[in-house]
This record gives sequence, structure tokens and C-alpha cells, in this order.
Amino acid sequence: MTIESREELSEVDGSALLLIPLAALLEYCDPTLDDPWGCGKIDPEDVLLQVGCTRQRAEPLDYSNEIYSSYEYNIERIAYFVEHGWESTGSDDEPVTVDIGFAGYTPLHLLADGNHRVAAAKIRGDETITIDLIGDVAKAEAVFLHGIHPDDYSRFEQGELS
Repeated sequence: MTIESREELSEVDGSALLLIPLAALLEYCDPTLDDPWGCGKIDPEDVLLQVGCTRQRAEPLDYSNEIYSSYEYNIERIAYFVEHGWESTGSDDEPVTVDIGFAGYTPLHLLADGNHRVAAAKIRGDETITIDLIGDVAKAEAVFLHGIHPDDYSRFEQGELS
């Protein structure tokens, strides 16, 4: 489902998938800039240099593996998704998990799962991305439909922001 109205968004339950504008997610959570892996900002040009190369990472590594936080591993993993999509489901519809939180609480990083896929979608120029939403649906509406920053949701809810 594409979020286009409150009516559509309010139908969402904990297992529903949403198709949202990628730009709306990147505004608050951009893995190429936010450094979720501890390796520094990812240069999209470095990723594109890996597209078509044999050094790509199809399988994720365990977080405890020290290679996981290396710049090389992460550009290779993103390059794999740029070239092949989210192959495990046979399409690019495998959702990323977004934890929007709730009034009074916003997670430090909204992406609970899918940083490499979001980075790849950005580099490919995708317009939308499928998310599995965790948290307050009304807060997701405010963030993804009205452009309210997740940290400002409580003020928005109280009518202090429009």
C-alpha cells in the first residue's frame, strides 16, 4: 500500500507493509550519511565502482564479525543490492523495518533492519521503498505524510505544530 491518506494509513496493523517515498525516509535516516556500521560515511561513487565486480557480499555477516564494520564490506554489500536487488524474495519488495517509535520516544536510528537496502535504493535512484512499520501509526502519518520530524511528534500531536 502507498501511504497517500490518513484513511489508508490508519488501516495499517502490526504486520502491514507500506510503500513510502524513499525521500521521506532518507530525510530522517540515511545510512550513507548516518554511519550505522561504524565505518564512516559511504561514498556512492565507491559503491558504483563495485557494481559488476566479483567482490560483492550477497550474505550478511554476523554483527560480531569485525569485518562487518569495515568500509569495504559495506560498500560491497550495498553494491550487491544495487546490482541484484533484494534477491531473497525474488523482487525488490522485501521490506525494511522502520521503528517510528511513539509519542515521547523516537529510536536513535529509525531503521531497525535494512540499512544496506536503503543505501542501495538511494544509489539506484528508487522513488519508493517498502517498509514494515513498528510503532505508532499516527506518528508515521505525521512523519511520512506531513513532514514532521519524529522528535517533534509530541508537539505536533498537541497542536503546537502544523
